[in-house]
Amino acid sequence: MLKINKNNSYLFLSLLLGSFSDEAAQMIFALNLSNVEHIYITSLLLILGMVGGIIANTLFSQISQKLGIKKIILSSFIYSQILYLFIAFSLGLLGGMLWSAVLIMVPLITQNEEELNTVNKYTHLIRNMGFMIGPIIGGFISSFSDHQTALFLVGLSTFLASLVMVKVSLHSSVQQQLNISKKAINGFHSIYYLLLERKIRYVLLPLIFTIISISTLSVLIIVYMIDIIKLDAEKYGLYSALFSLSLAVSPLILTKPISKLGEACGACISATFIGVGLCMLSITENYILMLCWGIFTAAFNGTQNTIMSAFMLKNIAIEHRENYMPAYGLILQISVFIGFLLSMFVSSQQIHTTFTLLGTLTVTAGLLGAYVNYRPATQN
Repeated sequence: MLKINKNNSYLFLSLLLGSFSDEAAQMIFALNLSNVEHIYITSLLLILGMVGGIIANTLFSQISQKLGIKKIILSSFIYSQILYLFIAFSLGLLGGMLWSAVLIMVPLITQNEEELNTVNKYTHLIRNMGFMIGPIIGGFISSFSDHQTALFLVGLSTFLASLVMVKVSLHSSVQQQLNISKKAINGFHSIYYLLLERKIRYVLLPLIFTIISISTLSVLIIVYMIDIIKLDAEKYGLYSALFSLSLAVSPLILTKPISKLGEACGACISATFIGVGLCMLSITENYILMLCWGIFTAAFNGTQNTIMSAFMLKNIAIEHRENYMPAYGLILQISVFIGFLLSMFVSSQQIHTTFTLLGTLTVTAGLLGAYVNYRPATQN
């Protein structure tokens, strides 16, 4: 059971405000550009957001060495308002920095491994809920105000989040631990050093397959449901909402039992189940079954993300976290980017085959990873 203290509460509140605001701002801009003449700009918003996140994780450790965590947190909110003309890029860049800062802060405000696991679970829950509820908030605000007012309200929320996070970083125990980090390393060099560690390398491979597969699925499933099996937009909307809800809530239910296999093995087992879900989605056109398999896939995706985050925080020495945690985030974002790119080369006739192929590769990688990494929790 998580013992709620001031630092935990502040961290959750900041992430709540920051996550919702990030997604809400992107929705506000998308709604203002949602016509035929601006379709390419809407797509560019998503691409620039992803590129911004990749750059954020590449440069995070170097920027944090020069500015410190407090200034990064504060500027990640303030400057997202100044740079709103480049909204997608700045949100991706500054949002990526915020998430890296949050991951580094989690072990600094927890007292033991059990508390770290619990705080990590709720951190991912809040972040995933932001992905789901943020667009709803953005749409709601846009419905009764112009986009300047909407962005001002979002900016107010993000500014409040920055103040809360600075409050956490000012705690004496956090300050003491932040001061022992080693020299900053470029994000891509950090990936190299991170992958030199055998224990981490063998866990990351199934995760990379999983993220590429899920990213490809997220694009192709829209075409598959609406254009191929001719479902209406409301049914796709329900699928998307349940997928997001399962992604957000599942870590609270599944993380503990799966982690009993050992966190490394548990993450790989989750990848295996995700692959099974992809394969099953490829062989059914029944809407109810698609809902069930979508929920199943999202549940293990959310669980895998949470277990992997805890695994990385426990297995990266404190002096390396400012370099290696952004490198871990960079690996995730590059994998998402690859998934988006792959989806561009898949025709509607190849969607079934693509789901099956990606699912099979993910199952195989997950099983091999589970075999290599099997280590009961007491030994992990």
